[in-house]
Amino acid sequence: MAIEISSEKFNELKNLGGISLVEKLLDKFLQTTPRLVADAKAALQSGDHAKIVYCVHTMKGSSLSLGISTMSDLLVDMNLRTKKNDTTNLAEDLAKLDDLLKELSEYRNRGFA
Repeated sequence: MAIEISSEKFNELKNLGGISLVEKLLDKFLQTTPRLVADAKAALQSGDHAKIVYCVHTMKGSSLSLGISTMSDLLVDMNLRTKKNDTTNLAEDLAKLDDLLKELSEYRNRGFA
């Protein structure tokens, strides 16, 4: 699963505030999302379903706002399932998110030139 960012969303954000806005938003996402993944993993272990739903929903919204389509597609599916109290394969999906975050970080470190 390779990271994909919507060129339409990227250009929209770039037109709103320049490349510095895109960088700031992506940096903030990369700061906060790993914590949400970790919190969701802990909530899965402890059975805190409300926390799982919160974490998944928050990550979904952020990834959609940034146009990180590979991640948001996964999170939309996870969000639908967790709202129905279905945590089947959630641990595997959270591990996929970890991998996607690593890819996104590598992408960010390469720059946008």
